[in-house]
Amino acid sequence: MDIMRGSDSLDRSLGTLVYDARPDVWIRETFGPVHRTPFSDLRVFRSALAWSRWCKAHQTRPDKSILAEAVGDLLPQAVVARKGKVAYDGVWMRAYYRNANRIASLVEEVSSVLAHIGVSPQWLQQRALELGEWRDRSDREVLAFYGIAFWLSAWGITRASDVAWKD
Repeated sequence: MDIMRGSDSLDRSLGTLVYDARPDVWIRETFGPVHRTPFSDLRVFRSALAWSRWCKAHQTRPDKSILAEAVGDLLPQAVVARKGKVAYDGVWMRAYYRNANRIASLVEEVSSVLAHIGVSPQWLQQRALELGEWRDRSDREVLAFYGIAFWLSAWGITRASDVAWKD
């Protein structure tokens, strides 16, 4: 528990705290629990993605202007005018912007294990740094292997020789 309390996974500025809500949305839509967050409504989630795509097509970063235009009169000015809140993919991009070097360093730390299982640590590091520059890249692999790298590091598995591999 002490290791978990001091873990980066609890740091709100890291991508480890920001999660992909799509599986939760599917579960909630399918089985109907009453607990709801804005992204637990599949329509809200899809509209956030559509807004992100629109911003990309118009070469602008996602922001809250659509919220202010749609329901600005229902929200306090402090909410509408607050800086730093963005649409869904902006949350991810801010996390990559702030933590790309940390992600790349963690991948480097466990690079021998990743290479042993057939993953290119150099490619992952480069992709993480590109995401940190707000470049339009898929983050699917980075997110998946960041989770694996974090797990490996937490267990002290940093070299391929730390594991008894079976053929």
